[in-house]
This record gives sequence, C-alpha cells and structure tokens, in this order.
Amino acid sequence: MTVLLEAVGVTRRFGGLTAVNEVSFAVEQGAAVGLVGANGAGKTTLFNCLTGFDKPTSGDVVLRDRSLLKLSRHKVVRSGVARTFQIVKPFPDLPVLANVMVPLIVAKTKGDIKAQALGVLGRVGLAHYAAALSSQL
Repeated sequence: MTVLLEAVGVTRRFGGLTAVNEVSFAVEQGAAVGLVGANGAGKTTLFNCLTGFDKPTSGDVVLRDRSLLKLSRHKVVRSGVARTFQIVKPFPDLPVLANVMVPLIVAKTKGDIKAQALGVLGRVGLAHYAAALSSQL
C-alpha cells in the first residue's frame, strides 16, 4: 500500500520539557488509525506538529513524499492535513449519525456525507446505533 502521511523522528521540546520524543510512524492511504495515551503523554503536541500548528524541534512530517515543515499552516491545511479541536461531549440531542456527520460537513467533505458517516459507524461497530440519540449511548 502507499504511505500517505509519515512522522520521522518527530521531537518537540518546550525549554527543558520533552513533550514528544522521536516519534515515527507511517499511515497508509485508506487506513483508519487512532492515537491513544494518558493525559500529558504528548498526543495533542504531536497532532500540532503533524498539522503545522506547531513546528517540531527535530524530525520531519511528510505527506505524499513531501515535507510539510516549511509550509505555512494554511498551506498544510490546503495540502489535506488539518486538525480539529476536541469536543468533550457529543451533541446529546442529535442522533449518533448526525454527530458523525458534523465533522464531515465542517471539513467540506465531498460526496454522500450520510453514506460516509454510516461507513464510519460500521467500521467502529456502532451502525446499529445510528438513529439513537447520542445521550442514550
């Protein structure tokens, strides 16, 4: 498969604090991946480095064999790499399907957004909850 996004030895220091230390990984095109870690583990800092919101102290972020580090933040977004800010809770009065559709709409995703959202729910085993209110989960 084709590598779409790659972190190569990404490190981010803030003074004497190392928030991210030599993180390397590759994401293949079409893959669905997650990043899990305890509070303070550096997940947000890593995402900030990947998306141009912050620059790594060392290492590289590569999209389709092209380094993103010298690009301005808006050019990183135009290249297809962006971040959203965490919403701690879903919209409780909306169905699960609508909650999944919201970020697709915000990202101006092309194509059948409802079908894509149903696909996401299917991949994570929640398709049978599509019509349920999020507050019922």
